[in-house]
Amino acid sequence: MADRWGVDNRPAGVGKTVWAELVAPGIVPAPAETEIAAVTVRPGQSVRRPV
Repeated sequence: MADRWGVDNRPAGVGKTVWAELVAPGIVPAPAETEIAAVTVRPGQSVRRPV
């Protein structure tokens, strides 16, 4: 069973491309979203990020 699949028409209009994605057991997929924060650090300051 595929985790994702689809069909794309070929640019020339002849035929099609069928594709599928499979997730290997034990591998955690990357998160769909990533949070990004912007900070201004002045000389002498440091930034600590949560773990």
